[in-house]
Amino acid sequence: MKAKLSQLVSYGLSLVLSTVVALQVEPRLLIFLPALILALRWYWIGLVGLVGAVAYIIVAEVGGAGAFLVIMTFLLTLELASMVHRAAPLRHHAYLWTGIPASFGLYIMLRGMRSSLPRPRITVVAVLLMVAMYLFVRDVIR
Repeated sequence: MKAKLSQLVSYGLSLVLSTVVALQVEPRLLIFLPALILALRWYWIGLVGLVGAVAYIIVAEVGGAGAFLVIMTFLLTLELASMVHRAAPLRHHAYLWTGIPASFGLYIMLRGMRSSLPRPRITVVAVLLMVAMYLFVRDVIR
C-alpha cells in the first residue's frame, strides 16, 4: 500500500467525521467503526460494517437526517479507505468529498415533500438517491 500523507489525512478526516456524527446520532453505532478502520486493508470488512450499521439503524428505528448523515459518512469513509488502498489520485478524493455529501441536498428537498410521502419512505428514497449519486461519481472516477 503506497498511500501519500494527503490521502491518509483525507481518510482520517472522514473517520473523525463518522465518529462525531455517530456519537451525536446514536452512540451505539460506534461499534461499527472498527470495521471502517479495517477497511483500509480489507474492503469487505468495511462493507460488512456499513451493512451492519444500516441494519442497526433500521432495527433501532433511527430516522431522519441523523440516520442519513451516518450512512453518508460511513459510505464516505469506506470508499476513501478503498482509494487509499489503491493509491488513487488526490483529485478522486476531492470528487468523493463533493459527490457523496451533495446528496444531502436531495434529502433536504425530499423532506420538503414530506406531506406527500410518509417519514420512513423519505429516508429510504434519499438513501437510494445517495447510492445512485455515489455510483455515478464512482463511474466518473474510473
